[in-house]
Amino acid sequence: MKEKIEQLSKGIFVYRAPALILPEKIEVSVETGKTFSGSLLIRNEENTRMKGVLYSSNRWFVIEDDKFIGSAVEIHYHVNAAYLNAGEVIQ
Repeated sequence: MKEKIEQLSKGIFVYRAPALILPEKIEVSVETGKTFSGSLLIRNEENTRMKGVLYSSNRWFVIEDDKFIGSAVEIHYHVNAAYLNAGEVIQ
């Protein structure tokens, strides 16, 4: 216990970050020229509070609010197919 207090007093914090629970894959079908709106749930295996920032590497997949705080967070997104051709797939 003394060792733990000494570590904390020196600013050494050791903790294990719980694993995130995310959907494995998001699959949607969108008509050319239309927009699809959806959501996904982010939580962790210990149901503890978490904080984060999200980003998309695809300009057609837009996240409404890129910052989140909470134990189970619903993330809303849009898939914009305005400039996609029929049958085109984004990843």
